Amino acid sequence: MSALALTGKAARLLFLFSTPFIYFASCLLVAAALAYPLYKLHIIPLDFHGHVSRGAYLLLVLGIYPIGRWLGIGRAELGLSFSASQSLRRLSSGFGWGVLMLGVHTLFLIILDIRHIDPERLGLKTLLDAAWKAALVGLILGIAEELLFRGFLLGALRNKGGWVIAGITSSFYYSGLHFLSTDLRPGAEEAQWFSGFILLDSGLKHLVGTQLDDFMALFVCGLFLSAIRIRQPEQGLAFTIGIHTGWIFVIKIVKSFTTLTVPSPFAWLVSSFDGIIGWFSIVWISLLIAFLLTRTRHPPR
Repeated sequence: MSALALTGKAARLLFLFSTPFIYFASCLLVAAALAYPLYKLHIIPLDFHGHVSRGAYLLLVLGIYPIGRWLGIGRAELGLSFSASQSLRRLSSGFGWGVLMLGVHTLFLIILDIRHIDPERLGLKTLLDAAWKAALVGLILGIAEELLFRGFLLGALRNKGGWVIAGITSSFYYSGLHFLSTDLRPGAEEAQWFSGFILLDSGLKHLVGTQLDDFMALFVCGLFLSAIRIRQPEQGLAFTIGIHTGWIFVIKIVKSFTTLTVPSPFAWLVSSFDGIIGWFSIVWISLLIAFLLTRTRHPPR
């Protein structure tokens, strides 16, 4: 292959990798601009930070339909070409697998004394309360994030650059978006028309300072979910939504009755992000990816 061809291919890959940035940046900027007037109208009972963060997520999800139609992405590319009953079965199955995967992971964290059980937080009422909240939050986030990353973004990039670049790129943005956060919470008297942009700037600084294990843990999770969509397309998006929901469910349940052991010789195996994922989960999920890739057929381009 000539140097010119290699250069052209590299430029194409760089273009495909950077294109989603335009979409994400546009939604974030619009959310930052609209946050102040919406906050002052008191239409939605959220603080100013909530108007920016949830507004951005809402715009990202709402943009899927018009931009998806423009790019020629249909229900099949999104993984939604199944009946309601089929999707429900796949969702339930995925949830079970997600709970099993992260359940095994957190069991080892307890065995290694990275986290320990707090008997005072093991009450039935406390656990049941944590369970329904974890299931609800997990399902909402699972639907939104899988639709955005393993549905829309993966499908769009696959059509333009193939599965490998699609899986890597969608996982990169999936991980990065989780660290675009800030501790700034402007009050009613502090909020100004430009405050949304101040929060966005603070979030970008936090993203740049993300620890490697934090970022890689979620990046590998994204790769696993992408591999499921790529190697098992017959499962549809509902299956990865179920897995994603199961992961969040386990994390929230386990955190409700355990706490980090300080000091612990194995503390470095979990990240500061949530005290659950980290280097240990990176290895565990990577092994599952390797197993999946060796046991399933290679997809058509």
